Amino acid sequence: MTKQSKIIATEAQFPLAKLTLSPMNARQDVSLDDVTELAESIWAAGLIQSIAGLATDTGGVEIVAGGRRLRALNHLNDAHPDLASPMVMLAPDRETAEAWATWRMWRGVICTPPPSRAPLP
Repeated sequence: MTKQSKIIATEAQFPLAKLTLSPMNARQDVSLDDVTELAESIWAAGLIQSIAGLATDTGGVEIVAGGRRLRALNHLNDAHPDLASPMVMLAPDRETAEAWATWRMWRGVICTPPPSRAPLP
């Protein structure tokens, strides 16, 4: 893909029940410990990076980027229903969704997250 063009994406809130993990998502297998740790971080600091997906014909969204965040939000859902309708960046088409799903692998970013840093004094 050498041609560059502006991607027009929209952002909308969806209930967690309408969000599913896309087969395009690079993180198909995530440990419960990872999900729990991320859920604690989201609860403490908020959802800093949005999740991204492709709308389905049935009114749902398949999440192509942010699979761990989706799992963490589902983990928090019972205790914190205020997080039950996150904002989702919607790809305008399948080609864009595929690019969003694979850019992390292309950059070699799919790896174990770095250890937590000590707070600054």
